Amino acid sequence: MSGALSPLIIGCIAVTWLVWGSTYRAIRFALEGFAPYFMMATRFLVAGALLLAWQLARGARMPTGRQWANALIVGALKLRVGESRALLLGVTVGGEMVSKWEWYHGR
Repeated sequence: MSGALSPLIIGCIAVTWLVWGSTYRAIRFALEGFAPYFMMATRFLVAGALLLAWQLARGARMPTGRQWANALIVGALKLRVGESRALLLGVTVGGEMVSKWEWYHGR
């Protein structure tokens, strides 16, 4: 195994940094015009709709009622517990500090 990183790995890291970094910048701007939980819930719904469309295009079946219920519980807990600190920090200190805090303390 050579010590050099392949172009694929470098590209993946670059895309991750770009997407991850732009998320907190977008949160900062969105918090100026939208209620925090509305903004986060909208992000989750759009991401979920895109993932569902992608899976359906790949031939997957629609989730069952039980799967929808479980996803609703997990999503509500993630929104309320997991994302609350990012919202609180985003409102009080700004998106750049949120990204640094998340980086140092892990998600």
